[in-house]
Amino acid sequence: MSPEPPALPPGALPGTAPYVPSPIGAPPPGYQPPTPAPQSNPGFALAAFGLALVAAIGFPILYFAIAFFVPRAQAPEDMITVAVVIGLGVAFVAIVLSIWALVVARRGEGGRKVLAVFAVIIACVSPVTSFAAALVSWILIGGIGHGRPLRRRDGSSAVAAALPRADWATGVDAPRTDDLSAGQRRALADAWLVEAGHEHASIAAFGRLALDLLAVGAPPELVLRANVAALEEIAHARAAFAIASAYAGQLLGPAPLPDAVAPLGAAGESLAVRIERMVFEGLVDGLVGEGAASRVAAEASLRSEGDLAIANAQRRVATDEASHALLGGDVTQWLLREHPADAQRGKQRALEAPRRLAQAEPSNQSEARLRGRLTRAEERATLAGEARRVADGLRAEPSGTPGCGDLGSPRVSKPATIGA
Repeated sequence: MSPEPPALPPGALPGTAPYVPSPIGAPPPGYQPPTPAPQSNPGFALAAFGLALVAAIGFPILYFAIAFFVPRAQAPEDMITVAVVIGLGVAFVAIVLSIWALVVARRGEGGRKVLAVFAVIIACVSPVTSFAAALVSWILIGGIGHGRPLRRRDGSSAVAAALPRADWATGVDAPRTDDLSAGQRRALADAWLVEAGHEHASIAAFGRLALDLLAVGAPPELVLRANVAALEEIAHARAAFAIASAYAGQLLGPAPLPDAVAPLGAAGESLAVRIERMVFEGLVDGLVGEGAASRVAAEASLRSEGDLAIANAQRRVATDEASHALLGGDVTQWLLREHPADAQRGKQRALEAPRRLAQAEPSNQSEARLRGRLTRAEERATLAGEARRVADGLRAEPSGTPGCGDLGSPRVSKPATIGA
């Protein structure tokens, strides 16, 4: 006989599984617990915020530090280029990290969410601030050395590097060096090499100005003065390279300068844009830059400590740069008179430039008092004063240019004759 089936519980149907009640509090069969929401991590959001600040503020400070404190001989523009690449990479990482921090914090506490939102905003702005600061730093590296700067399309100054060669290191008598320490000679060589590079680049800058004047139909007197200025810059460059060579103990001269044959007025620049640029350069590079260079050289000639080679070189630079500044003002006046609409735009741009120009890099890289040189702070103060004077004149004379008739050229005496 087959065994009897077990008795069913009360209410159970035949063929069904017996009902087993669940313990109190246990989930019903087949229940899947929900995935817990991601928890915001305050450290994660804070890290994203900090990295965004580094990209937006830290790297721009680094660019300016390189522009102001790295000697020109160590190629600060290359350092800034490398720093920009790194900075943009950090900005990209900050953007990704801050967006992820915002996603994680979307269900978290309000404070963490706000921190993540600010991180996203700052990170997205950081590439703009980084690039803008780098551009200004590149412009600052162009420097305020004597002579009209040779501008690239981005506004930075093109300057040739120095290399051993004898043909440019002529034009003045050798300065005294036997009473100077090795450190003083090295500092003087660096300062004069920076100046020599600017004077050399100015030859091309005035050549470009002469071509620009021909392109806009300027009178022959202005074209002639631009070409005479280029010849004077050749003399300045040779003298500066000769003095630098004497202090360095080897003959030095300029390397090739490819930017000299890449004028801004290449294909695509309209007459209106050319006039605007010429007015801007006439005011900023001419009246302000060369006016300040004239004053710096005049004062430096009084600090030659009896070295007539240095005094004569600086006096000649002071006299010539004052005439070059006047040329910039006269070119601007002619353009404002003949092409008022386009020239006014260049004048408005120039109103924004003196503050930036006043922060440019002096040729003297230290605060040390060197023979025949102003200190770093003194060069900056001179340029800032000239920038303020021109800017005030621009605002006071809306239809013309300031101070073209009273530039206030430094009162320099005729260069003494060596041995006199």
